[in-house]
Amino acid sequence: MNLMYMIRSDQMPRGKGGINMALNQLSRFMAFDFHGFFDAKTMMVKSIMPIKEYDGDKCVGTAGTKIDAVIIADKTKYPDPDPNRNNSFSSFVFKLPDVDVDTVRQQLKISDQIQLIGCSKASVYGKYRNELSLSVKLSDIKKVVKS
Repeated sequence: MNLMYMIRSDQMPRGKGGINMALNQLSRFMAFDFHGFFDAKTMMVKSIMPIKEYDGDKCVGTAGTKIDAVIIADKTKYPDPDPNRNNSFSSFVFKLPDVDVDTVRQQLKISDQIQLIGCSKASVYGKYRNELSLSVKLSDIKKVVKS
């Protein structure tokens, strides 16, 4: 019998009697629900910058584009019933590897409202697993038409 348990981080045993262990390659079995997290969010573009490649201290080229965005509307249904515990006004950077910054700037401008509809790579990391690294394609970004 193969059983799979999912335990929310707020249900993890802590302190006395809790189990602490370090396991090899555990992160390879973690999954990020992209659509569950992003489908009900609208963002605004804050900046569009090249991803610079360095050899020591010298810039030797670019490896794509990075977009800094802020979440301006978060209608995600979170398990926490407190309506103030959401990600409104949180900023994050996502990458468009191998996409030239001028190509991105032809389609997006600062202050454009966008939604992410897909991604090619997502990684949750950090001590509290509350940081996100995201790589997308230009076709994964949908401009929101202001009404």
